[in-house]
Amino acid sequence: MPTTKIGIGQSAEAQIMILNILTSTVYTDKKAAVLREYACNAADANVESGRGDQPFTVRLPNRLDATLAIRDFGYGMTQQQILETFCLLGESSKRHSNAFTGMLGIGSKAGFAYGDVFTVTSYSGGMKTIYNCYREKGVPMLAKMHEESTKEPHGIEVKVPVRDADFADFAQKAERIYRYFKVRPTITGQPITWNDRAKMYSGTGWRYVGDGKPSVAIMGNVGYELNPASMGFKYLGYNQHGREETLLGLGIELDFDIGDLEIAANREGLQYHDGTIKAINTKLAVAIGEIGKLFTDKISNAPSLWEAKMLFHDNFEVLGNSYSTNNLKRVVDGKIMWKGTTITSGEMDIYNDTADPLVRVSKYEPSRAYRRLYGSPSDILPSLHPNPQQVQASEKITLVINDLPSKQNSPARMKGHFETHTDCKGIVVFAFDTPTAETIYWTRKKMTGA
Repeated sequence: MPTTKIGIGQSAEAQIMILNILTSTVYTDKKAAVLREYACNAADANVESGRGDQPFTVRLPNRLDATLAIRDFGYGMTQQQILETFCLLGESSKRHSNAFTGMLGIGSKAGFAYGDVFTVTSYSGGMKTIYNCYREKGVPMLAKMHEESTKEPHGIEVKVPVRDADFADFAQKAERIYRYFKVRPTITGQPITWNDRAKMYSGTGWRYVGDGKPSVAIMGNVGYELNPASMGFKYLGYNQHGREETLLGLGIELDFDIGDLEIAANREGLQYHDGTIKAINTKLAVAIGEIGKLFTDKISNAPSLWEAKMLFHDNFEVLGNSYSTNNLKRVVDGKIMWKGTTITSGEMDIYNDTADPLVRVSKYEPSRAYRRLYGSPSDILPSLHPNPQQVQASEKITLVINDLPSKQNSPARMKGHFETHTDCKGIVVFAFDTPTAETIYWTRKKMTGA
């Protein structure tokens, strides 16, 4: 049997079916597809014309104008280029360079994913030319509607009619999509509030956010939520994860060059093939290697070990899922240093291990007693822990030096402090009989200046 090429059926029915699949059903989120595809094309057009730093414009639909309009300031297109770009599937002029996002040749037809008609206006060579893209008996068509001279800047504008019920949805999705663009568009029509995630640390192509929301890979202005379950991480046991998996679960943004990751045809997600998984793991390894050094630099000026451990606890032990051992500590354990001391925990050793009678340490914690009648809460009753071993360094722990002549602690004062400082989790009281005993203790515990 001779070798035979596999192709698309030549019948009109086969052609229409393939056209509809690639222009409509390929997209799961059709509104997002329109916003994303034409915006990526607009950003590419600006880059191609040397205006990569200039924002393209987006007018969101509203009651005064129910169309979405996305306009770039590139070269515009001739009639021949319009025909090739908007009438032929699979044709793309962007496969020759990684500077451009579009390369699949279907994004320019995304308007058909949402509705049956949209318009394309080309500003080129001093002329403004309007084309109508529409379906006729299910077949996508393009017709030239109008042409006139213009002094408008060169570029392409795509307008898509939007249903009234979808106005708010388009605005919400626009914020989510354009949040990751290197040059965000100028947006009119509806107000946009950018919900940027707070960046705690950043390094070579990564930004740690630690909010527990899905991590994101950003490539070609598009943010792709990362799915740890698709990464093939090795199972380490219940609630036990490796450093890379832990970091993904905590929340991080990773930057990639175009072509580093394999994306789905609809650009709605990633394909987790070997190359994509390797690229993500490589970027995670860079972040893991840099976070420890960044934080070591951050705490280098802490006046005492107490402040250093407090910073460690507040940054590495309570972010992300605070009810799990999978926090940032697992990622950087053994990499954090303060004045030559390795810090692996926010727990501070305060035990008076010399049994020096001139030094006494006490810890009080708040506890509430409840009346049996009606089950209503009553007074806070401080609970005493004499000579504790350790205490969690935190801004919610109060350190007190007892300078009363009797050196006796006052439970009434503890009670009053807990009642006026409702976020306080504990009070540690130090009593020293002599200044020398105090100096020796602070020096031994590296707490001088705490």
